Amino acid sequence: MNGTIRLWDIETGYNIAVIWDLVQHSKYISYTSLLQERYIMMAAIKDLGDDRVYQYKISDYPEFKKDPTNDKKLVRDIRDHLIDSDVLIHHNGDNFDLPYLNGRLLYWGYKPLPNMIQIDTKKIAKNKFRFNSNRLDYLAQFLKVGKKNKVEQEDWLGALRGDRASVEKLAAYNIVDVEVLEKVYVKLAPFTESKLNQAVFNDGEKPVCPLCGSAHLHRRGSRYTRTGEYERYECQACGHWSQGTRTIKRARLKSK
Repeated sequence: MNGTIRLWDIETGYNIAVIWDLVQHSKYISYTSLLQERYIMMAAIKDLGDDRVYQYKISDYPEFKKDPTNDKKLVRDIRDHLIDSDVLIHHNGDNFDLPYLNGRLLYWGYKPLPNMIQIDTKKIAKNKFRFNSNRLDYLAQFLKVGKKNKVEQEDWLGALRGDRASVEKLAAYNIVDVEVLEKVYVKLAPFTESKLNQAVFNDGEKPVCPLCGSAHLHRRGSRYTRTGEYERYECQACGHWSQGTRTIKRARLKSK
């Protein structure tokens, strides 16, 4: 048994604001200029290792015909799908996707999601490597696992006007984003710490990789800390390194 690990990505519509001039003397535009808040247009959600991608898009709801920006039921369904997740994997989701979803949940009067482990591939790329870019499309092409679809500004404008064909084009883009995200995550994950220990879900006595849950581990020497010596393992499935929890040799004294 493994924990429920889900990859997800949302696409949003535009904010609509009024401005006096195309040349702004300040980059800041006051909230008083807003005519319409941006909204969630769709979300793609995928269980790690599963082939199926679930998608919720605003055009699937009857309200779309009257108001193509009404995301009330869409937001509810995204929440209901994510609520039993143990881990959420996203790209820049710590700064955007989850906070933005939280804002829409609050706006519509829904209850919050429970606290859960978040893994942000953009943060992994930034903290563990030195790539020329940390954008998802660059990482996918650099790691040779695919690339994102291209869409034009007109597609977002079309969706804003209620054009279903535009929404469908963005929906295909959204699904590819999650599929690419998974492939990038699988490549990056062995180089970082496992936030969810798969051994928690292991009922057997044989140790498993905390990252991927594989029992195909090789003992590779020891890891030494200030307080003792621990067995060190390399996962033959994903390449992740881990250590045993029992001390082989414990130091009797430690520095202060």
